[in-house]
Amino acid sequence: MDYLLDHHARDQMTPELAHHVMQTHKECPITACAVKLQAKTFLVHTKRLVPQSTPRTRFGF
Repeated sequence: MDYLLDHHARDQMTPELAHHVMQTHKECPITACAVKLQAKTFLVHTKRLVPQSTPRTRFGF
């Protein structure tokens, strides 16, 4: 499972891997973590994740 900690994009992404990456890299900023961006893009493209229409705020407003 150490390969899940690597931040580099993968040659191939699967739904299972994408979900694991999103969980493992939940604290990584998507702008700095290539594998998290790849996983999110894959999940959105395959309609397994629907992004929020408005950005989430950290203050609960």
